[in-house]
Amino acid sequence: SRWLVVSGARAIPPGLQAVSAGSDWQVVRLPHSNRRLVATFAFSAPFGNGLVQAADGLPSAESWGRWSEGKVVRLHLDRPLPPHATLILKANAFGANINQSFIARAGSASATFELGNDPREVVLQLETDGMQRTLEIEVPHPQRPSEDGSSVDTRMLGIALSTLAIEAPASD
Repeated sequence: SRWLVVSGARAIPPGLQAVSAGSDWQVVRLPHSNRRLVATFAFSAPFGNGLVQAADGLPSAESWGRWSEGKVVRLHLDRPLPPHATLILKANAFGANINQSFIARAGSASATFELGNDPREVVLQLETDGMQRTLEIEVPHPQRPSEDGSSVDTRMLGIALSTLAIEAPASD
């Protein structure tokens, strides 16, 4: 089951009803998704055991995931992306990249998204030819933390990747 918690005096999306409510909150059951989970990956894990076989522009793992280093991140996948792929990416941006446009590409398909300083999920739709095994993320403004004095870190950071999930329509 999927749920939505609405906080404060906000309207519920059309077609949905609260199953429980208080004076300043409501709980709504969301309809069953017509998508199926294809694969997931936690960027804190080593490459090669699962969805992401290798990557360019993503050096060492940390407990929460990995920072990008440089202008482009390339994820080499263990399977082609579905023709009607839904990507659910948990990530956040660093420095000059906050609220800037990142671009995700798989072959000729692309989607633009923005991230803040705090990790959040973004949902991207890509219409692929069903043969793409590489996902690229273009980082708008890689920046060294040492440039703004926030750290002695000299890596060219841009995006912090925590998790990736790939979904496809249940009918595919």
